[in-house]
Amino acid sequence: MPHIFISYAKNDTRDLAIQLQERLNAIDGVTAWVDRSLRAGRSWARQIQTEINRCNVMIVLVSPDVNREQPESYVLREIDYARQLSKQIVPVLAQQTLLPIELVREHYIDFTIPNLRFDDLLSALLDEFELDIALASFVDPNTLPYDEQIELARNFKGTKNSDWTPIFRTFNVKGIDFEMCLVPVGSFMMGSEDGNEDEKPVHEQFISEPFWIGVHPVTNSQWRTAAVISNG
Repeated sequence: MPHIFISYAKNDTRDLAIQLQERLNAIDGVTAWVDRSLRAGRSWARQIQTEINRCNVMIVLVSPDVNREQPESYVLREIDYARQLSKQIVPVLAQQTLLPIELVREHYIDFTIPNLRFDDLLSALLDEFELDIALASFVDPNTLPYDEQIELARNFKGTKNSDWTPIFRTFNVKGIDFEMCLVPVGSFMMGSEDGNEDEKPVHEQFISEPFWIGVHPVTNSQWRTAAVISNG
C-alpha cells in the first residue's frame, strides 16, 4: 500500500490538500502526508526532503500559484526532486491554469470539470495507484459529540502529527468565547540541545490524557473572566 506525498500551493489549494490527506489516511493501508505546519528555514526543507524520500507516490495539485515566476513556486522543486528519485507523480488540475512544463508529459486528472465531486477525484486517484478499494464513508471528527471526541483522542494510536485530524471547539464562559483545540494522547520530544541549560537534555514527554488548549493567545478580558471563575 502506498505512502503519498501531497504537493500544493498554499495560496490556492490548502483546503483541498488537507481534505485529501484526511480521506486518504482513513483508508486502511494508505498513508498520506501534507505540510500543514512546517517551520521556515533549513528544518522545513529537510522535512520536505525526508517525506519525499519515503513516499511511493506524489500527488501534485496544480493551480495558478504553482506557475508563478517570482519567487518560483516550491512545488516545482518538489517535482524535480521526486523525479530524480523516480517517484510516481500524479498531477491533479485543481484550478484552471496551464500545466507547468515539468508536468506536460504526465497524464493528469482534471478536477475542474463541472459537477465533479470530491469522491470522484478520490476514486480517480485510487485508480492511478492501481488500488481496488471501496471508499469508506469519512466522518469529520469536528461533527462528533463532545464525549466521542474525547474518546477518539484518548484512543489515538498515531505517531505523527499528520495522523491526527485537528478537532476544534468553542467554549463560551460568561459570554466570552474560548476557541480550543483538542490534544490527543501521545508523546513528543521536549527540550533542546542547542538552547539554554534548563532546556537540556532532550527527553520524551508523555501525554496520558487528552486535553483542550487555546488556539489563540489569551486576552486580558478572557484572563479576567477565567480568574473570576476560578476564584469563585
